[in-house]
Amino acid sequence: MHTQLMCQKTLLRVLSLSVLVSLVALGDIVADGTKTIDSGQAAYTPWSGYWWPLREAAMLRPLSKYDLLAESQAVVWEKSNKPSGPDVPKWFGYCHAWAASAILENEPKHARRVEREHRKASLQIGDQKGLLAASHANDVSNSWGDRFGDGIGSEDRNDLAPDVLWRLLRMHIKERKVPLVLDIEAGEEVWNYPVYAYRVTRLNDTQVGQRNARLSLWMADNGVSANFVGIRQRVHHYTFSYKEQDGGIAMGSGKWIGQSVNDHPDFAWYPYIVRPENPEIDYPIVTELLGFSPTEPSPGTETNPDGENGQPTGQQGENESAQDSDKSSLYAAMLSPNDLVTLLQNKTSSFEFDTYLADFGKKIYRPGEALQIRGASEQDGYLYIFQIAPDNSLSLLFPVGNDDDNHIRSEEPFQLDGVHTDKPEGTYRLTAIVTEKPIFLSGLDHSTGQQQQDAARQIDQTQASRKSLGEVSFRWNPSLRMVLQDELAKGGQEESPTKEDFIPIDVTALIGPFAQDRIIYSFMQRRMDPAQNQGKPENAEEK
Repeated sequence: MHTQLMCQKTLLRVLSLSVLVSLVALGDIVADGTKTIDSGQAAYTPWSGYWWPLREAAMLRPLSKYDLLAESQAVVWEKSNKPSGPDVPKWFGYCHAWAASAILENEPKHARRVEREHRKASLQIGDQKGLLAASHANDVSNSWGDRFGDGIGSEDRNDLAPDVLWRLLRMHIKERKVPLVLDIEAGEEVWNYPVYAYRVTRLNDTQVGQRNARLSLWMADNGVSANFVGIRQRVHHYTFSYKEQDGGIAMGSGKWIGQSVNDHPDFAWYPYIVRPENPEIDYPIVTELLGFSPTEPSPGTETNPDGENGQPTGQQGENESAQDSDKSSLYAAMLSPNDLVTLLQNKTSSFEFDTYLADFGKKIYRPGEALQIRGASEQDGYLYIFQIAPDNSLSLLFPVGNDDDNHIRSEEPFQLDGVHTDKPEGTYRLTAIVTEKPIFLSGLDHSTGQQQQDAARQIDQTQASRKSLGEVSFRWNPSLRMVLQDELAKGGQEESPTKEDFIPIDVTALIGPFAQDRIIYSFMQRRMDPAQNQGKPENAEEK
């Protein structure tokens, strides 16, 4: 039988150093000068895990090991009921199951060699996290808000209302000290993340009788490799208005404003009973394989928050893997997607910084041709290269892996080498930024960058000491991606703000002094007369 009711936590899982560093501003005044109205932080942090996309049949690996040890048919059920392949929507996966397990289970941190009734298998960290996700794929939960796009209920795109969400965050994270799962995509897709901290700050009021505020949410990210250990943080900002009543918020008065009209959380939920979707998965066997007692609930489980709620107390332990560690504990500034776009639209610099293409005068590149970026900075700092594609999608060209050294020294020239791969034709905008202190980029698909770095090392063993270009995308939900690509399309143009415009954080106040430079070039698939590929370098217009 499956374990049903969950016991109270007996282990304290305190906030890791990386979380403490990023949340140092949960006091009265934050970096951009706004005043905190309310904030809350759970007593423990959920862990980051993979989301097991169905298109890639990612769950089959851990399930095949489970079948070997448990003599079950979990893989057969998965193939029959969860088809894979290019026809499956890209966003289909187990993000909900990972989110639930990250809240209710202690994180697997070490590979295990398991023997069960003379059957043996090696369970990597990813295998263990996959089995936990499979165990939580159909958990009983409390939910608030109506999922948009499922054809059930009101189909109100403005649901979940900001005042209702604020109340839920206060009730769960601040008062009960437990994380809360949010679907942060306002459209038809579902992007679940476990949120463990929030902050509400006052913004300038634009209408009489109406208060404007920013809601900041910190959550564990799933843009990591399957074997990642610890927490990779993600932060999002939203703006809303409300009316005050008797010193508090008037319920029903909350309204999303600015960019958050189209980009805001859709619904919230909290799991409290373990229930696998795959009938071949037996949760007690999973706990046995992972080292828990098969007769007792998992040591990382939680009670129904609407009943008596356990207060977690215990120790989380180490939160880094030797192969795939989260360096966010080193970062003094964590940029949300909105913060990053604001930074890229900013055309000011605090010190001299110059970048240029090594092929001076060349303005059109084709597949297979080298792309070399050179430059120098007046001050020491940390180098980041961003690329805006013709469709205004954003990617990071450098650094791409956990071990990339992006520190540069003053007046010391640097060179970044890359090769153009097959990609859409059009004009590409590169923005090179040097910051005084390292930054952490929320929503970056770190697993992709690490895979690129590892592949490069297999070809060239000296890769670790070289500065090389790659291309790592950002995992942004569709509504957020649409809003930010619209902003990137403006190219930093000065526009008159409307009364409900999103009010961004002062990035300079957040990250300190920085400098930047821009390069523009074109990419074409077809060959052309070399004489046509000469002339004034387009990046010269940006100097």
